[in-house]
Amino acid sequence: MIDVVLVGIEGYASSHFEAFLKRAKQGKVRIVGVVNPYSPKKETLNKLQEFNIPHFKTLESFYQNGRADLVNIASPIQFHCEQTCLALSNGSHVLCEKPLAATTVEVMEMMNYRDKTNLKVGIGYQWIYSSAFQQLKMDFVNGKFGKPKRLKSIVLWPRPEKYFHRSWAGKIKDDTGRWVLDSVTANATAHFLQNMFYIIGKSMNESQLPLKLVAESYRANHIENYDTSAIRTITDEGVEILFLASHAIQKNEVFGPEFEYEFENAVVKFTSVAGEDQNLIKAYYSDGTVDNYGSPFADDFLKIDHMLAAINVKNKTVDCSIEVASSHTLCISGIQQSVPSPVNFPKEKVHFDSIEQIVWVDQLSDVLKHSYKKWKMPHELKVNWAISGEVVSLERNELYRILKNEST
Repeated sequence: MIDVVLVGIEGYASSHFEAFLKRAKQGKVRIVGVVNPYSPKKETLNKLQEFNIPHFKTLESFYQNGRADLVNIASPIQFHCEQTCLALSNGSHVLCEKPLAATTVEVMEMMNYRDKTNLKVGIGYQWIYSSAFQQLKMDFVNGKFGKPKRLKSIVLWPRPEKYFHRSWAGKIKDDTGRWVLDSVTANATAHFLQNMFYIIGKSMNESQLPLKLVAESYRANHIENYDTSAIRTITDEGVEILFLASHAIQKNEVFGPEFEYEFENAVVKFTSVAGEDQNLIKAYYSDGTVDNYGSPFADDFLKIDHMLAAINVKNKTVDCSIEVASSHTLCISGIQQSVPSPVNFPKEKVHFDSIEQIVWVDQLSDVLKHSYKKWKMPHELKVNWAISGEVVSLERNELYRILKNEST
């Protein structure tokens, strides 16, 4: 039986709570505590009382009273590093929600604590743990697709104004000075950027790394960081990756996730558009053959079962380790360097939907979808408001150098 403490149980973290409760009922885990800075809501409190689960306001106070084999961290980005390091220093393995951390310096600190304690840390990019993605990755590693040529993905997900009222949403730093670097690309759509680096990593437990990057970042909402971005990166193996994402979209313009991965022998596609291919990963070969890998949405919490297996089996590796997830953090660092201050959309383009409470930009959805179709960034299509950032090289980043040394 694995003893688990859950850091975060409200909001998005409530889904983690339910997933662990399910496994507790199955006899796989015992929830020995939950950590939440505020008193839980009545419904949550009733469940805690039903299952006799103690509530603590901090992870430190939990460790003053007990121990755990595993800590599940589903707190805001700025706490991922310190809570992971605290858990490791108290002898607990860690399953931390994405993104890995706010900065590359924090990532290196997490790696150091993990290595000193010889414990395991998994990062919760759930598609990476899915059966569909694991089989896709295996086929790539085994050479079925040939070499990767270029990959692209787009996610247009509107967010209402109240989303940005959260203490971390759209923030560069929080009120205490902790780095957050929250954005559309750093958080809500992080999976779909990280997936591209992972799927072309040369082994099952590797991602390629961003080497050079150019970005465009914009904001329509009243936030510190950006709600819209376009990124092109060249990986350390010379593969082109294009990523487009926005929250400044009307509700009826939701689009994605959508992706297309081009290889020598096949093109792998995913669409969320209604139809027979909806939510299915499929590989299309030049001879007309099609492989169907199924849906990566099949079980968002396979990551828990994979983590439990990694704890139970000494030599079993974690599917999404710190190293695997570091590509995304490096990318976010590169975006902030490429565009130190996000560009404000022209005022005449910005509108407010008073019914849905959404800030949206006129024709932005069309521009980004056209960019996706053409494998271009908006500035390359001469969009009149589009401004390119600087080209950034990440090869001097200390985390990049550490990861390159580990992979050679």
